[in-house]
Amino acid sequence: MSRKLLAALTLAVFGLVANRQALAGSASVPFQAKAQVNPNCSIAVAGDLDFGSYDPVGANAAAAKTGSTSLAVACTRGANSTISLNAGPNFGAGLPGLRAMTTGAGGAGNTLSYSLFQPTVIGGSGSSSGTPWGDGTVGGNPFTVPVSIGVAVRTVLVFGSIPGGQDVSTGAYVDNVTATVNF
Repeated sequence: MSRKLLAALTLAVFGLVANRQALAGSASVPFQAKAQVNPNCSIAVAGDLDFGSYDPVGANAAAAKTGSTSLAVACTRGANSTISLNAGPNFGAGLPGLRAMTTGAGGAGNTLSYSLFQPTVIGGSGSSSGTPWGDGTVGGNPFTVPVSIGVAVRTVLVFGSIPGGQDVSTGAYVDNVTATVNF
């Protein structure tokens, strides 16, 4: 071994021994890493509930006209949630106790009544339960979403029905409904 290498190793060993003597003790303290995960949900709508053409003289003289749309809901794992649908601005303007779409200025002959219903199950294969869907004060009760088992988006169908036999004017009928996820 060369003298330079031997000298360097000797100095390194003495340095470690000297450093060890300088650190004669130790002390420890535990700490925790923490985070809080609060319930959170998001909601989106796939599109408007478009019933298509309503024919009060022919097809819908007696039969209801049905339609549906879907909501996309995602919540933190374990979150309890409900979805409420507000009554909209025209509730009861047509048939008593029903939502109403209007055309023009509304009023007699310019309101088309309809109802919204909760699904039987979560997912795209559900059908209408026949249970009116509202906000708990008007139009029915909120829909209780099963406890979330993960953050994956779940589909919640919204079913609508326009009762047959309504004597209405021609025109495009519209109502505004707001869906809210409560968690």
